[in-house]
Amino acid sequence: MPILTGLILLANTYWIIRLPDVAARGKPGHAADDAAIKPAALKNRAFLALMTGDGVLGTNQVLLDLRHPAVPRRGDRRTARAARLAVRHRHRDGGPPPGGGRPRRRLGGAVVAGAELFQSAGHWGFMSELTDADQRAAYQGAAHIGGPLGSVWAPALLTFLAMEHGSLGWLTIAAIVVVSTLTMGPSARAAERYLARHGSAA
Repeated sequence: MPILTGLILLANTYWIIRLPDVAARGKPGHAADDAAIKPAALKNRAFLALMTGDGVLGTNQVLLDLRHPAVPRRGDRRTARAARLAVRHRHRDGGPPPGGGRPRRRLGGAVVAGAELFQSAGHWGFMSELTDADQRAAYQGAAHIGGPLGSVWAPALLTFLAMEHGSLGWLTIAAIVVVSTLTMGPSARAAERYLARHGSAA
């Protein structure tokens, strides 16, 4: 599958390279229009900071995988069955009984699932209210920066903290999420001010 994905990306690269040069086909009258174009979305640092914080909150799936490895997602029943067998084998070998931690696991799963829904709704609100209508595609591309960054570092870091450092690791994870959440309010207000100054409606 990775090889197939790489081949598809190479094919896309080939066809992108073969696209005609838009600048070469431009007309002299386009210079004035180009000068009137507003700053690009990547210049809106407040929006980028907001989306980075949103990307940190979007790492909740990693927490679900850490605490509920036996929950089947996207139809992966074989992985769930293997996880359940591993848990049973661990308990037969003298591991702690699952009964005491089961309510806490369920509560934790409910909290994380609720946070995921709340974060998704917030992301939609940010994209609706804090992006320039005339540069919607550029802002959507900029918004995706935070998400992939989170998917790159979160699995390794959060798994390491949770599995190697126990309670201290979980407290560190909580601190990362809290700090990211606290930065999003000022970032959202700064992004709103930037849009008021440089947006198409300004």
